[in-house]
Amino acid sequence: MLVSAGVWRNGKRGPVPPLSRLIQWAQARRFRGDRRQYAHWNHAVWVSAGALIEALGKGVVESPYDKYRDVEFALVHSNLTDAERADADQFVRYLSTRHTRYGVVTLVSIAASLLTGLRLSFGLRDTVICSGLVAAALAADNWRADPSHVMPADLAEYARITPADVHIPAASASVG
Repeated sequence: MLVSAGVWRNGKRGPVPPLSRLIQWAQARRFRGDRRQYAHWNHAVWVSAGALIEALGKGVVESPYDKYRDVEFALVHSNLTDAERADADQFVRYLSTRHTRYGVVTLVSIAASLLTGLRLSFGLRDTVICSGLVAAALAADNWRADPSHVMPADLAEYARITPADVHIPAASASVG
């Protein structure tokens, strides 16, 4: 699931939190032209049976399905077989039960790469960011070697999810 933060109320999207806006801005530095639309997304979440699994500031955690009820999101089909999906789900659940930490150093690495144009990659063992968690679970060929630098925009481009594919929260769909 791809998320673009900003709670919807009365048919309008509320303010996007500063960190989410920063993620969108940073992604737009690399995703230019027609690709820029993918920078709309600023968070990635694994949809599992019974819960969402995501990497947040407190680490990899399970969240209830309704957490993003009032937030813009798009569901992404994984294109995994049933066996691959079960394996991926087991992997993200394992990271959740291990209380894997959030990859703050990885974010610094991504920022340094985006600002300098160099392909820098550094981080700490047993840490993960939201999109790296989902990318590792998907195990797409071009992400297997290093899913840590995968951003939400990369996932959106991979699945061809644009802002036009957004789920508009039900509470705001009935504008009067």
